[in-house]
Amino acid sequence: VALDGEWRFLFSSTEGVGNEGTRKDCDDSQWDRIPVPGCWDALGYIEPRYTNPYKATGIYRRDFDVPAKWLRNGHVFLRFDGVLKGYEVWVNGEFAGKWESAFNSCHFDVTDYVVPGKNLLAVKVYTEYKGADFDSNDDWGQAGINRSISVFPVPDMHISDITVRTSNVSEQNAVFEYAVDVDNFTGKKKNASLRLKVKDSQGRTILRKKAKVTPV
Repeated sequence: VALDGEWRFLFSSTEGVGNEGTRKDCDDSQWDRIPVPGCWDALGYIEPRYTNPYKATGIYRRDFDVPAKWLRNGHVFLRFDGVLKGYEVWVNGEFAGKWESAFNSCHFDVTDYVVPGKNLLAVKVYTEYKGADFDSNDDWGQAGINRSISVFPVPDMHISDITVRTSNVSEQNAVFEYAVDVDNFTGKKKNASLRLKVKDSQGRTILRKKAKVTPV
């Protein structure tokens, strides 16, 4: 579920903003409204600056829903596709983690912090941290939540990684190799089946495969 759209927002032109704005009981009724994704310079909060943005901190807040069925047999994750520069994540007033690599996505397992129904997400974004210079490029130094955020469920047993390799490729044939990692949040061994289907560029099925897997 995408969490893009209008968020409540508190901006400071310094780095000295505390965590009061991440508390569940914080009154944010008078805060600004800001679009996510969006950058502070484009929205008029900071002056455009080359390479690195000015020192600043912003706290974003919004509510989101978690269906009860998501919590019955699985975990709930938040996905951040990119935030300039570093940021901390708070769910219902509880610290859920932080990430300081602006151009890489990050996932947070927030199962222990959410409840069925309405929840509060707060994100504290800051422009300076150790190594921030390595996250700059030969371009404008923007800041803010500049890419999408989403929330989604992951079942206890799930595919955690897929690797596909092709070799000896010709006009008619190719060697197709794949590896699939299956994880289980419960830590208990459980038999399952994996079904694989490969289609060509015209949408025709050219390979079907079924295998039994036993996660460790």
